[in-house]
Amino acid sequence: GPVDPLMLAAETALLVDLESGEVLYEKNTENPMKIASLVKIMTAVVALEHSDLQKNITVSAHAAAIGENTMGITEGEIYTLEELLYGLILNSGNDAAYAIAEGVSGTSDKFVLWMNIKANELGLYNTFFADPSGLDDSTRSTAADLVRLSRYAMKNPDFRTIVKTNNVNLISETH
Repeated sequence: GPVDPLMLAAETALLVDLESGEVLYEKNTENPMKIASLVKIMTAVVALEHSDLQKNITVSAHAAAIGENTMGITEGEIYTLEELLYGLILNSGNDAAYAIAEGVSGTSDKFVLWMNIKANELGLYNTFFADPSGLDDSTRSTAADLVRLSRYAMKNPDFRTIVKTNNVNLISETH
């Protein structure tokens, strides 16, 4: 089909059918680029693989104070990992990202180490994570690595359920 001219203007672009993994369009997919909220895919993957959806996580002062896109959690509140994952994906919640990282591994630094170990395991050799949220500009990846990560994430039924809910919400909001 026709390719959106806006996409052609992009520095790097990749259009993928996540169900089949088929690449529909690509441009400069090996160029390192900032990936912002796509970091949250890896945060979700690592959390799901290291913890249980029903695990209770208490929000720290640090997690509650993380700015920009937030789920709106408050210090001392307790959520299940599942609830925080919805906040992470649906609200692109940076506060949820830190609460998850701390709740699953003890510290955000340790969690980021796990993210980078997982990236290496998956062969994402052009990817580096600096934080669990994507706010840190030193995080880097490529479109090609992000496809590998997305396809891997979509194999996890819990991840798929959360992402599907996101799509349902987007549809209901626009009508």
